[in-house]
Amino acid sequence: MGYTTLPNSGLRTWPYGESGWLTHFNYNWDRLNYTLLRVAGMLDIDLAGLADGDIFQWDAGAAKWVPKVPLWAAIGITTTTTV
Repeated sequence: MGYTTLPNSGLRTWPYGESGWLTHFNYNWDRLNYTLLRVAGMLDIDLAGLADGDIFQWDAGAAKWVPKVPLWAAIGITTTTTV
């Protein structure tokens, strides 16, 4: 099984837990941190409705990453997003 590269962002998809998953996870974070730099610079991101603590989830119908309130937010764990 191979990875899929998403259009525009160049990020890779790979099933969680499959052999090689961590390599693609690290590649994506390196790409985000050193190439894409900011979420707003990605063409396949929908920032509408983005709130503090949201995470992005791939929406295949929209072919974009969309903001989503994470399940763990209900227990008080938070994160930040740089736009």
